[in-house]
Amino acid sequence: MPTVDCKGTYGSACSGDFASVLQADYKHRATIDWNVDSMNFQLGWRRIGDVDYASDRSTSIGAQNYIDFAASWQATDQVVLNFGIDNLFDKQAPTPEVGANHFNTVSDYDVIGRTVGLAVRYSPSF
Repeated sequence: MPTVDCKGTYGSACSGDFASVLQADYKHRATIDWNVDSMNFQLGWRRIGDVDYASDRSTSIGAQNYIDFAASWQATDQVVLNFGIDNLFDKQAPTPEVGANHFNTVSDYDVIGRTVGLAVRYSPSF
């Protein structure tokens, strides 16, 4: 049986579990983190490299980049406020001509779009 090179592909031809159908040859997440007094800020960059359709390499999806932002504020000794935005620029997931799943894309991409979160943490001191 010939060896199948799945590096840099997407699609179920290179996946036995139908969940991890993206086999990008390059992925990264880089984060810049800085503190100013009681504030903390993070700016993140996620990148998924180019991939081709695994079955026949007939379709390609170009590299995808996502920018995330988060901030936290230590309001008091007991209260911390956290705020975050994933996919800050609301980049839509690619929609390949072949090999898409029920989301019309490949599920490793950001299928929801921009999401915003807010959390308050209270730690009482006894």
